[in-house]
Amino acid sequence: MENQTQNTAHDTINDRATEIGQTLEELGTVGRIWAEHGLRIGATALQTSALTLSHTADVLASIASGVNPTKDQ
Repeated sequence: MENQTQNTAHDTINDRATEIGQTLEELGTVGRIWAEHGLRIGATALQTSALTLSHTADVLASIASGVNPTKDQ
């Protein structure tokens, strides 16, 4: 009877270990998906900021040339 109890406990531990392993694998997958999403959002934000700064620099250069129009002539 004691052997049967030990075997049942051992089987339960093995079943739980498999379940825990699968859960950890799924959690890792979800983590990688979120990391990829965050990195893509970050890249898009940086690209947008770069474009905005470029346009702002162009506007400032245009204003600068209009401040002293005689300098270019």
